[in-house]
Amino acid sequence: MNWQALHVPGGIKRMRRVVEILSGTPDRIEYAHTGAYTVPGLPQLAEAVYLPAVAFSDSETRALLDGYLFAVVDPREIAGHPMLADVRAIGEVSEREIATLRAVELHGVGAARPWEAGELVQITRGPFQGLIGAFDSRSKRWGILVQIECLGRELVVEIDERMAARLSQAACRARKKPINTY
Repeated sequence: MNWQALHVPGGIKRMRRVVEILSGTPDRIEYAHTGAYTVPGLPQLAEAVYLPAVAFSDSETRALLDGYLFAVVDPREIAGHPMLADVRAIGEVSEREIATLRAVELHGVGAARPWEAGELVQITRGPFQGLIGAFDSRSKRWGILVQIECLGRELVVEIDERMAARLSQAACRARKKPINTY
């Protein structure tokens, strides 16, 4: 059998319950950042179950791909199970894709290319949406620090990394006016 992508509506609690139902036996559920999560006493439906998750804060874990988990399972087992009526098998997923997800889970979404000091960033959401600044550093708490010019002053703001987009080199060269002059 191959890995299957499964769509699970209902949030992280429902996803964890589906993992429990599929795994059935201890040492079947994996979280790369926290280790094993096990629930004994259920019949095993899947050879392996993987719920990519990231620690969002000290007390909160979120699914990396909200609504999706992965299992080595026969899709017919899911379709015929009364406790999995809302779960849909989407299709097969390669071992390479699972390995990529594990790397992202362990090292973060930005692991493919880390931010560089001075790199131009456009803020895409929030109160500073549309402003362009320069990446300063990673925050000690949860985000990134970006230097922007606002109201005639230079400021360093902390934003969620998902609210920032790298500007391509072509976009940087095409800019003829100074950053954020209004």
